[in-house]
Amino acid sequence: MRLSAMGDVAMTVPVLRALLQQHPEVKITVVSRSFFQPLFQGIPNLIFFPFDATGRHKGLLGLLQLYRDLKPLQIDAFADLHNVLRSKIVRTFFLWSGKKVAFTDKARAEKKSFNAT
Repeated sequence: MRLSAMGDVAMTVPVLRALLQQHPEVKITVVSRSFFQPLFQGIPNLIFFPFDATGRHKGLLGLLQLYRDLKPLQIDAFADLHNVLRSKIVRTFFLWSGKKVAFTDKARAEKKSFNAT
């Protein structure tokens, strides 16, 4: 799951492409804004799931709906590449359902202490 920052989303493309080339048995579902879908076209075993921030998936109930929308895809593990409040909430739903979860540590505390000096 990565919801914004085009550069960050775009940087995941070659990583996911390489991962799927090395492990062709793996299937990946990318959750992001529909605007980014063209970046992921043509990657075998990759499904793009559009996140609707202003409609269906807006607010806390919308994030619960996103989890419910993803549930039928039988996701084994959830990787949070954004690590913001919205993605943390969805990540928690997957954790509560017994799925493995991982997230990107952006070292925010370390960056803040570095900038304070």
